[in-house]
Amino acid sequence: MSASKLASNLRHSYRDVPRSFQFHPLVAAENLVCPRFPTPEAVLRGCEHVLATQIACEPFIAAEVRKFYLSNAQIDARQTQKGRRVRPRQPTGLVKLQEMRNSADFVAILNAQRMGLFTVSILIPPESIERDVLNVHHFFYSARTDPLGKNWNLSLQRVITEAVGILRKNTERQLLEMLEKESVEQILRASSHRFRDILIRPPYKATCRDDIQSDEQRSTQPSRMLLREADDGHSPGQYRVLACVYEDVRAPTVFVQLDENGEFVDFLLWPPVAERTAEGVELKLRQERELLTFICTHKPLVIGLATTGLAAQRFYEYLDKFTDDLKKVSSDGAMPKDKIPVEWVPDDAAQVICRSQLSLDEFPEHSEAIRMAVSIGRRLRDPLAELSRLFTHDHSVTSLPLHPLQTLVPASVLVPRLEQFAVTVVNNVGVHAN
Repeated sequence: MSASKLASNLRHSYRDVPRSFQFHPLVAAENLVCPRFPTPEAVLRGCEHVLATQIACEPFIAAEVRKFYLSNAQIDARQTQKGRRVRPRQPTGLVKLQEMRNSADFVAILNAQRMGLFTVSILIPPESIERDVLNVHHFFYSARTDPLGKNWNLSLQRVITEAVGILRKNTERQLLEMLEKESVEQILRASSHRFRDILIRPPYKATCRDDIQSDEQRSTQPSRMLLREADDGHSPGQYRVLACVYEDVRAPTVFVQLDENGEFVDFLLWPPVAERTAEGVELKLRQERELLTFICTHKPLVIGLATTGLAAQRFYEYLDKFTDDLKKVSSDGAMPKDKIPVEWVPDDAAQVICRSQLSLDEFPEHSEAIRMAVSIGRRLRDPLAELSRLFTHDHSVTSLPLHPLQTLVPASVLVPRLEQFAVTVVNNVGVHAN
């Protein structure tokens, strides 16, 4: 019985009776004794190993075993003693293999196994391959019940045992690689879609239309902010942004003014102030006057505030009230006539860009907080242009939080996928040649 004959029997569900020799297996092996196999037992074991390897490598048999695994196997993930010390309450147990397909969590499980925290194995019912897949009693073993037939069946049983061992090892390795590949692909897909959603967000558009009443006028007439830009001699849609970074009361507050092209113009620093004392209140009033002068000088059309945490929420309310007060006292010609809107700007990319070599080369004399504020303002003006700066030789884009498990994906795999989506978005939007 050859491997191809066994595969043919399985494929057509046809039992071709194995050839029955008239000699004992060891007697038949005596004619093949050689220096490499000096005894009939060694010859017989060598023949059994060759046949087992051929059966395990037969494509149809391997495909049937893999199909059986996909339908019936379970993933057994258990913590090691080291893992129980690190994460004592981590859930473990049996999970159907089908449930783990396209699951991003499988990469984390394999990573924990490489760290010695978990053991991962694939389980199937014992002797299920011999019984349910190969059906060796019907398609492989001899039907003879005499001592000679039993001796040959013992040899064939050793062949099947070794072949099943090879099949199990190869199939489980291939399935673990498949699950890891599908898990990585799931992370790549989720990260890429998240990155695309960030990239396709449009540049900031003015929403100040309080002077337009009807819906028809809103759709046909420019907003008050666009008219202000024209009065100031700037192209409509090129907004002058005042970017602000506020982390907490113990850190200085940074204001950076960008022109209509997103270039750095000026900056203002507010040192930390304790308003519980009279001196602190006076210093705070002085800072507000400096900000008022700064705004009247540079005439920003929008304020972008970085989303640095809960403290920024309180500062947002403060800035919103501050711009309301400016509108109320706008009788002075230098004061803005309309309320300056305050917009939230995500700080995830700015945290990375401000530490990049590209930003250091552009602003070598300024602090990290100022570079971060510049990135915040440019992100508000044109998210696509600013996020494209993350594609540097040191793979800065991988520092952008896109997926909880993205750190388990190699940068050499993640960066080309993100770059592909970025190129697609840029091609759809277009690039200004000048």
